[in-house]
Amino acid sequence: MMGAVARKIVTQCLWLALWLWPIVIAVTLGVPTLVHRLGGDIGGIYAGASQGPRWFLFAMAIVVVAEGFAAHLALGVTRRNFLRQLALGFLVVAPVYGALSVAVALVERWFFEASGWVSQTVYGQPPVPTDPWYLAVLDQSVLLAVFALSGLAVGAVYLRWGGWLGTLALPLTVGPVLMAATALQHVDSGDTTSVLNAENLPYAGGLAVALAVGVWFWAVARLSLRGAVARPARS
Repeated sequence: MMGAVARKIVTQCLWLALWLWPIVIAVTLGVPTLVHRLGGDIGGIYAGASQGPRWFLFAMAIVVVAEGFAAHLALGVTRRNFLRQLALGFLVVAPVYGALSVAVALVERWFFEASGWVSQTVYGQPPVPTDPWYLAVLDQSVLLAVFALSGLAVGAVYLRWGGWLGTLALPLTVGPVLMAATALQHVDSGDTTSVLNAENLPYAGGLAVALAVGVWFWAVARLSLRGAVARPARS
């Protein structure tokens, strides 16, 4: 059952989406239009702009852990339930953001074709994969959820172990998102799977890698919050 913490995450992320995604669309369509009107030539930029919503959820997760942990413990919420509600909230938001991400990619492709421009990225690679659309939505949703879980892990480790160890742990609390982004087939444009020599990785295998990364982040966050101490807010 979705508790108050999870509902707050969902409502806040959906409210913020009302300005976040229009900005993404404006940048995705506006930058190529401006460049072409000035006589230049540029490919689609959504392969890069799509990073914005992912890191947005990542940052949101860090903030809610840092700012909400002590307050919710004071209200009687257990550490386990606090983390479970945070994760549930972001898992509900991820499919919404995932569908919007695929929609923006489709709009960008339509816009380029309608303008008579070559549909490719600024690096000359094929555009963000959107076919079949349901797998594209699934992959985008999974990756967005992985980024949010990474944020929960980062926030929990900093809360439990402090700044120095939290920073030293970033390769373990953030780095694996690159594995998920590389393994999923409908996320970024270009042959990024060559980075991990995963060209022949089947779709189910890539999805399993991304899910395993998400489980890793969840485990790190849970273990870290188990020993975290609620500190009073500084005046």
